[in-house]
Amino acid sequence: MLLYVHIPFCESKCPYCAFGSVVGKRNLTSAYFDAMIADFREQILKFDVSQGAQNRQRSGKTEVSKQNSGEFDDTSEQTAKPNLTTKNAQISQNLNRKNIKNAAVNQKKAGLNLANPNLNTKECGKIETVFIGGGTPSAVDGGYYERLFEAVAPYLAANAEITTEANPNSASQKWLSQMKSCGVNRVSFGAQSFFEDKLKFLGRIHDARQIYEAVANAKIAGLENINVDLIYGTKLDTKKRLEQEAQNIRNIGVSHVSAYSLTLEENTPFAGKINYAKDSPRLAKFMIDRIEEAGLKQYEISNFGQICKHNLGYWQGKNYLAIGAYAVGFWRDHRFYNASNLNAYVKNPHAKKIENLSTDELNLERIFLGARSIVGIEQNNLNAEQGQRARLLKNSGKLKFENGRYYAKNFLTADEISLFIAG
Repeated sequence: MLLYVHIPFCESKCPYCAFGSVVGKRNLTSAYFDAMIADFREQILKFDVSQGAQNRQRSGKTEVSKQNSGEFDDTSEQTAKPNLTTKNAQISQNLNRKNIKNAAVNQKKAGLNLANPNLNTKECGKIETVFIGGGTPSAVDGGYYERLFEAVAPYLAANAEITTEANPNSASQKWLSQMKSCGVNRVSFGAQSFFEDKLKFLGRIHDARQIYEAVANAKIAGLENINVDLIYGTKLDTKKRLEQEAQNIRNIGVSHVSAYSLTLEENTPFAGKINYAKDSPRLAKFMIDRIEEAGLKQYEISNFGQICKHNLGYWQGKNYLAIGAYAVGFWRDHRFYNASNLNAYVKNPHAKKIENLSTDELNLERIFLGARSIVGIEQNNLNAEQGQRARLLKNSGKLKFENGRYYAKNFLTADEISLFIAG
C-alpha cells in the first residue's frame, strides 16, 4: 500500500503546468491539513490499513475538525486530475504526476460508494511509501507536516520510503530539517534547468544558484536520496546545452534524475504554442545517453538512478491511498478521485468520484506502464492475440523476453509498442 499526499499551494503558476494547484489562499492551509488528516483517518478504516513499526514513535493525537467527519460518497462536483503526469506514465495521477495517452484507455465513470459491500477493502497491510507532491510542498511551513505525520506515522512500514517535492527557492535548510524530523528520507527538487534563460522561459522563480544551495541544504539536513527534475525539448535546447545540463547533474551529486520532455498541455499558457517545444527523438536519446554517462542508469522512460520505490509501486499496479484536493487513489479495480477544488475538498474531504475499471482496462494499463519501465509486460496478462503480437516484436528485436516478461529495449518506443500489442 502506498500513500500520495497532494499539496496544491504554489507561490506562482508555471505556464507549462497542468497539475492541480492554487496561488494564494494560504488562509486555508490549516483547514486543508485538518481535512487531509480527516480524509486519511477515514481511508485507513475503509481500507483496514495495519499499524506499522512506526507506531511506537508518535501518539497520533492530532485534533481534526469535526465538520469534516463523514462517509465516503460520490458527491464531488468535479473529477480530480491524476496525481502524476503522462511523463511518469501514471494513468491515474499524474496517473508523481506527473497517464498514458487518453486515446489509449477507454475510461468509464461510475458513481460507486467506497462503502459498497461489493468493494472489498480489507487486508491491505502497512504503508510502504509516501509521496508528498504538488503544487509546492515547500511553500507550506514544516509545522503543518508535523501534524500530518502524527496521524500517518503509526501506519508506516519499517524503512518506508517518504518523499517530498520541493522548489529550490523555498526549500530552506530549516524546512528540510523539519521534514527530515517528520520521517522524510527522500527529496525531489523541481529544478527544471540550470540555464537562467530557460528557467525564465519556463516561468520558474528560482535561479541556478538556488538549485545548488537547495541540494547542499538537503545534504546538511541528512537527506542523501535526492532527485532533481529536468525539462528538455524546449525551443532553447541544443545538444551542447543538454550536455551541460547533464554535466551539472554530475557536479551537483544527486542520486536520481527525472527528465521530462516539454509537453504543451491543454488549458495552460503554453497550450498550442508549437514553436515552444522541440519534439525530437534524437534530442531525447541524446539527453538519455548523457544522463546515463553521468552515472544514473535509466529504469523508466523519464527516470534515472536510485529507483524511487513509490513510482515503482505505481508501475507495478500496487494499491494506493490519496489525500488532498486533486489527488487520485487506486484499489484493485477501482480508482477514486478527490475533489478538484480546494474549497470543496476542505468542506468535505470524503467526497469521491469512483471509476470502475474492467479487466481489459487494467490489462491495458499494465501493458503501457510495464513497457515504459523495468517492470516489463507479464506474459500471463496477455491474451492470445496480444501474446502473438508481443512475440512478433521480440523476433524483430524491439522487445526482449526474460522470466515470463517482455521488456522494451528502448523506452522511447514504449507507447508505440504498447499500442501495437494492445491491438
